Formats: sequence, structure tokens, C-alpha cells
Amino acid sequence: MLLEKAELVKELTMMLETYETRREQPVLWDTLSEELLEKQMKGIVGFKIIIDEVQAAFKLSQNRHERIMPAS
Repeated sequence: MLLEKAELVKELTMMLETYETRREQPVLWDTLSEELLEKQMKGIVGFKIIIDEVQAAFKLSQNRHERIMPAS
């Protein structure tokens, strides 16, 4: 499902707040110019997907045997 512009802005704002606030010079949505935001938004497509199944496989590291691998 593709996100509408308002929802995409909300998601990007939350992402920046999550990952940028700890930085010395954080880049946050409210600090960016309107011109820059409009320009960058043209190249961003937001979407959500529903995951209904996860498949996984156990794999040993290369050149190692199961008996020497640490237990998970």
C-alpha cells in the first residue's frame, strides 16, 4: 500500500527523530527548508507491506561444523 503525502511526512519525521536526535548535529524535519523538503519528497515513495509469513533457515558459518558453533 502506497502512503499518502501526509502519512509519508509523518513517517519520515518520526524516523528522523528516532535516528538523528542522538547526533551532535541532528537533521530534523522541522529544521529543513520547505524548498529542500519539496525537492526531496519528489524522489521518495513510501509504502507499507503486510508480512503474513516468515521463512528462515539455519546456516553454519563457512568452514565450521555444527558441534563447534555456539548454541542460540
